[in-house]
Amino acid sequence: MHPLISNKCKLFNDVAAETWDKVNRHHRNGIDPPEIGITAEIISRIRDEFNRDSNFGAWANPGYQEILHGSDVDIFVESLPGFFVWYAMQAKALKMNGRYINLRDRPNGEYQWEKLLRLQQLSDCMPYYLLYNGRERYSNRNLFDVCNRPFTTEQFGCSLVTVQNIKVVALRQDWNLNYINPRFEDLHPNYASPWRILTCCKPPVNRRLYSTNQIKNYVETYKLLTESVPFDFDEVESRWLGADGSDTGGDRNPFEIVEIVDRAGYDSKYVMMFRRAI
Repeated sequence: MHPLISNKCKLFNDVAAETWDKVNRHHRNGIDPPEIGITAEIISRIRDEFNRDSNFGAWANPGYQEILHGSDVDIFVESLPGFFVWYAMQAKALKMNGRYINLRDRPNGEYQWEKLLRLQQLSDCMPYYLLYNGRERYSNRNLFDVCNRPFTTEQFGCSLVTVQNIKVVALRQDWNLNYINPRFEDLHPNYASPWRILTCCKPPVNRRLYSTNQIKNYVETYKLLTESVPFDFDEVESRWLGADGSDTGGDRNPFEIVEIVDRAGYDSKYVMMFRRAI
């Protein structure tokens, strides 16, 4: 490992290599690897490092209400001091037969990629599928990540695929119009990146950032972003225009509207959302 590499980059490298070995071990022993167990271990590893070193620069949460929002695990990577980019991920483990199943699951009538895209619209998170892999006879010596660093095959132990590419591959059909469960080789290396790109490459620009307090209080953050705002806009408008319906105030500053909403007695968190909306 390069001596200047960050601790978080090293951890993501290590976790990927360990996952590659773990999945291969499960397959050798006739067991499909458990997505939930691997995910929980990854979250624990990242939190351990963050709690040990406040400058570690990455945090992880279990997804909140995955059946609604599509995320199994949320990874946060520091972009500016104390502020983090959000990556929302649906996790899938490679099965013993070398294929991914359940990519086309539709809990509540929606594909999981549709839920992730909706969460992206609400939060400006970056959605991915996080794939847990192991393929003992797979070898590729010409692998470079998006920041042009070479990597070895075991870094595909934790790989990232965009929701758009997952949709394309998951909906492929054979000549009889039967869906085909994708193989490892259908996604790697052409559609997949090692997940270390989150912490070893430069962070994306022009993304919404979340504070340490927001990512640690993630349930409240989810609720603020995704719950319906129970405003009675007719009431707000009547307070704005006046009792007779005429605009008594002329062109109002948007923050005056926020004050009206606040005085109407709405919960402070919804006032915050209204403030962001304008």
